[in-house]
Amino acid sequence: MHSTRKTAVTQPIEEALASINNLKKITSVSSEGRSTVSLQFNYGTNLDFASIEVRDAIETVKETLPRNVKTSIYKDNMNDFPVMDIAVHGNRSDNELKYIADKTIKRTLAQANGVSQASVYGGRTPVVCVELSQNRLSAFSLSVSDISQKLAAENLDLGGGKITQGTKNFVIRTRGEFTSVKEIGDTVISVVNGAPVKLSDVGKVFMGYKDASDEVFINGNPGVYISIKKQSGTNSVKVADALYEKIEEAKASLPSDIELEIINDDSVEIRNTLKTLYNSAIEGIILAVLILFVFLKSFKTTFIKMTVAFSFGLLVLSFGIVPFLQIEMLPDTENQSVTLNITMPVGTSLEKTTQIVHQFERFVMDEVKGYKTLLASTGTSGGMEETFSSNLGNVMVYLPAPKEQIDNSSAVKEKLTRHFKDFPGVQFAFAMDSMESMAGNDIDLVIKSNDIENARSSAQDIITLLQDMDNLKNVKMDMKMGLPQLEIEIDRKRAASFGVSVASVANEINGSIAGVTATKYRQSGNEYDVLISYQKKDKSNVPDLEKIKVQGKDGLVSLANFATIKKNYGPTAINHENKARTIHVTAGIATNENAPVVENAIKKAITKNCVLPSDVSVSYEGSWKNMKKQAVLFAKVIILAVLLVFGVLAGMYGSFKKPFINLFTIPFMFIGVLLIYFASGQPISIMTMLGLVMLVGIVVNNGIVLVDYTGLLIARGASVSKACFEAGSSRLRPVLMTTLTTILGMLPMSFTQEGSSSLVQPIGLCVVGGLLSSTFVTLVLIPVLYAIMNKKETGAQ
Repeated sequence: MHSTRKTAVTQPIEEALASINNLKKITSVSSEGRSTVSLQFNYGTNLDFASIEVRDAIETVKETLPRNVKTSIYKDNMNDFPVMDIAVHGNRSDNELKYIADKTIKRTLAQANGVSQASVYGGRTPVVCVELSQNRLSAFSLSVSDISQKLAAENLDLGGGKITQGTKNFVIRTRGEFTSVKEIGDTVISVVNGAPVKLSDVGKVFMGYKDASDEVFINGNPGVYISIKKQSGTNSVKVADALYEKIEEAKASLPSDIELEIINDDSVEIRNTLKTLYNSAIEGIILAVLILFVFLKSFKTTFIKMTVAFSFGLLVLSFGIVPFLQIEMLPDTENQSVTLNITMPVGTSLEKTTQIVHQFERFVMDEVKGYKTLLASTGTSGGMEETFSSNLGNVMVYLPAPKEQIDNSSAVKEKLTRHFKDFPGVQFAFAMDSMESMAGNDIDLVIKSNDIENARSSAQDIITLLQDMDNLKNVKMDMKMGLPQLEIEIDRKRAASFGVSVASVANEINGSIAGVTATKYRQSGNEYDVLISYQKKDKSNVPDLEKIKVQGKDGLVSLANFATIKKNYGPTAINHENKARTIHVTAGIATNENAPVVENAIKKAITKNCVLPSDVSVSYEGSWKNMKKQAVLFAKVIILAVLLVFGVLAGMYGSFKKPFINLFTIPFMFIGVLLIYFASGQPISIMTMLGLVMLVGIVVNNGIVLVDYTGLLIARGASVSKACFEAGSSRLRPVLMTTLTTILGMLPMSFTQEGSSSLVQPIGLCVVGGLLSSTFVTLVLIPVLYAIMNKKETGAQ
């Protein structure tokens, strides 16, 4: 079935979209009932215009797609992560809490500015349950479809025009809607031998709940929570502030026993980061003021000149320690939550999955210290690409602010990981947050082959190999095994002889087992589905399917007369990238080793231990590849910054020699950056590159002071050597003042442990280290270079 869907739907759409402008990568997932084609565009592409191109391209192939295929286009972005999760507590069942959350709280919260979606999780939805007896239906020659059609026809509220009497118009309305559950049960659905047959004669009618497809537990107890997503491009802090107001508004209209608890607020981390920056700025200003006071009042020092050779030697030495530094896309951050995703074997029941989830809840309660809230769910994967299945579950541990944590996120993961080995056959993976998603997986092996079985077999061999490597964690692949299913094969000729169509068979099976909504029941302003299906004892076993009866030309006909039932496995989702079948095997690095080192070790292990089919290829697409791409981009930015600085200085000096002397300080900033990173153990990341871009404009400032004053002295008649010496001596104090005030101003940011410190520390350390080394070069090397390059320069006569 999945191959058919790929050929009939996915492939034509891929072909149509392949020629769109600025397309970087095209991926697709073909699964039962769904084909998803994702497009990744080059940086800077206008997505609004791209969406129009995509829509036009799909229109060109729509007529070639199967008639029942519906298409939709949406833009994917990082805002798909929930911005806030709110638990609903009360002295009521989780089903009652869900109803209150759905009908009252969600509607209020969804009105907050910037909110795109509010979803309720946990509990079950109230419905009018109509549980039919298969034997009673047969006795009266009725089917589920008959019942559904009859109820829909009997539950109507229709207008009938108007009538005029005298000077008044009267609107005519036929009031035929059900007014009570008892009235639904009393509905006459057939007449047999002159006697009316009521719905209650063939089944039970009562207010109940839909069967659970997912479950939620808050701190170990059944619960309900509301997840909020924000609109694209909106400010998380402003959306959170608007939600706080709506939460208070919702509280005012709720029963006294209902309480709302914010269990997750993404804006808190942003606020903490801003607070860290504000505090660092204040502390830096205080230190800068103090150093200015020292220089302006009582500073005495001696400047010892060093040699040019030592400067260059130090530069070479600093680059020699690069292999010993840890390099990563983004620095690790201690998050305020940990999410463990649990994947049971495909086809596992919701009850069994819930048992495993409860065990990990207990591990958290017994072993994790100082957690704030424990949220667990089954039947859903959660996260940005949420999927629903009975074999999926997750456990979310919410932690207090970093300063208040006893066990941090790393400790929580370590404690939970210890138990993984006790559950063979179960897949565990810690979910990535939005920052980690931007960086990608540390290790990402892309396995490609035209033969999907060869690719799957090779991926499984590689996973087994990676799981035995101590320096890897969170090993998983994105291909899921098929779902066990019962296939009903219809003999079309026999079905036709009974006057039965394939559509009527499919509808009857769906209504009998899954249930069908026949109509709506309205009461006190609320609306409930009237859900019809067989009673549980008539749909619990495989033989029950063969007993299902469908209306034919001569009455009811059992499925067994024209169909056979076979056990099989449902389709596996097929992933395509640039039209090639692919499987991703991903992992995280559990040690301080750099990604290229680990990748090389994996390559050697695969070559030594795995015999891959000739049509299977393996490529590496992890965070190291992303890091190299970003490094190239930032290198271009730094070069552009250098050229701009050179251009400005050349215009101010009216010379090309003097700007070149100033720019000579830039390479030497790497000495301090690399040494301070090596000494502190801070990994080099994208944040380091941001600091380097800042340094390009900062480190030349002191050189400008020296070069400008040297030129001024020569213009006054001093010799080059004397001008260089005098400029170095007289400008030592202002150079040190500007350098130390900048360094001290950045020190609080460099060593702060508050908020998202790992995002701001690299920038602070980069500026501090780069300024220290470049200032040394400014004081020693710039005068020497000036003297060498301007030997013939003479002062005014």
